[in-house]
Amino acid sequence: NNMKPGPGGKSAFHGYVNFPKGNTRGGNRTDDQMGNPAMGGGAGRGNQRRAGGNQGSKKSNQRNPQGFNTISDPQTAFSKMGNYDEETLVKNAIQYSRDQAGCRQLQKKLEEHDPQVIETVFISLLPEFSEIMTDAFGNYLCQKVIETVDVEQLGRLIQQITPAFMKICLNSHGTRAVQKLIEVAAATDHVAQVIKCMEKTEDSLTLIKDMNGNHIIQKCLSVLGHPKNDFIFNTIINNCFEIATHRHGCCVMQRSIDAATPEQRKQLTTNILKKTIQLVQDPYGNYVIQYILEKGDAELNDIITHELKQDILLLSKQKFSSNVIEKCLQLNNYGSKSVLFEEILKDTIFPKMLLDPFANYVIQKALDNSEGEFRLKFFEALKPLMDDLRKTQYGAKVYTKLLKKYPELQVDPMSISTLPVGDYNEDQANTEAKQDQDPALQLNPLSSTSTL
Repeated sequence: NNMKPGPGGKSAFHGYVNFPKGNTRGGNRTDDQMGNPAMGGGAGRGNQRRAGGNQGSKKSNQRNPQGFNTISDPQTAFSKMGNYDEETLVKNAIQYSRDQAGCRQLQKKLEEHDPQVIETVFISLLPEFSEIMTDAFGNYLCQKVIETVDVEQLGRLIQQITPAFMKICLNSHGTRAVQKLIEVAAATDHVAQVIKCMEKTEDSLTLIKDMNGNHIIQKCLSVLGHPKNDFIFNTIINNCFEIATHRHGCCVMQRSIDAATPEQRKQLTTNILKKTIQLVQDPYGNYVIQYILEKGDAELNDIITHELKQDILLLSKQKFSSNVIEKCLQLNNYGSKSVLFEEILKDTIFPKMLLDPFANYVIQKALDNSEGEFRLKFFEALKPLMDDLRKTQYGAKVYTKLLKKYPELQVDPMSISTLPVGDYNEDQANTEAKQDQDPALQLNPLSSTSTL
């Protein structure tokens, strides 16, 4: 969405999950999306040799008479042979919880929903449950335990991990297990214990801005209703600008708009729109404003439009804010669009916008969305400037695109026929013309997203 032209000839792509929709780079780290390596999924491929040590060496590859690799670690040998004695496996669950094959077998046993097996595994894992939740394979076993234990056991489990709760949330594996815990606990009274672990403003703000922790907050927003998720809205409302201009925070901000009650949404949008001009110029904040526009609230869209109108030339000439203006021209009602049309068509503004590498896209969007009288006014303003547009570094393709789409702009057929513009490909022209280096791209998803 934030692809823009630039004078340097280098293309740049700014993609996030709505920041996108489908925050790019965002998305929850769930088993379905990421794959369960312990259950044969792809995400664990890089960790399959963790227990084997130097198995690739000559010495390690010597064969014993039974045909198995001679491995000194009995746990690894146990895993390699795959001959699991179920009783031994269950009673020694802690020993095999971090082993890929052992973890897989334990999950299968838990899926049988045998109360005695569940109790035995639970008791075995409980003392080290916090550590296992952050293990590449063990976190999937923890998720299965959380799904199968009874309410009393769930309460004991939450009490056990409370001291390390924040550390687990910030871990790339632990975040998945905690999301499952929130999902399951939401239907019980134990959810209050989970909320207590992160309800302090400094803790919830840390989670919102963390690449793993933000998915915990998004999970809370999706499964906890009002008033259980009020602690999140209190943090966001009081730290609105800081969160909206943060790489992960802007994704949480969009999800909070979706999950808010009418009263919470009013408080949120009021605080956001106080900083409209600053946010539209920010690499991340502009997505929050665009998201509000996409929600289609005519009153809020009019507020944004009138804010942008005050500095339309300056904002149109900037990469991120010009995208927001284009969104206004695309989504607003025609009355609101007309306010921008009138401002763009002013003699002191229109020529400067047309010859600017970013602002000319705003004019193209305005022309596409205009009708009747305003369409004619745009043609009248464009015709005297077409030759100047053709002579700019990037303008030849824009010039050709306009003539192709609006033949009414053609003035001198002889001069047009001699233009060195070559064959025209609109998709290629759009891609090549939208140029500029984006510092936000120097940062790294979780899937997520990605929108956002």
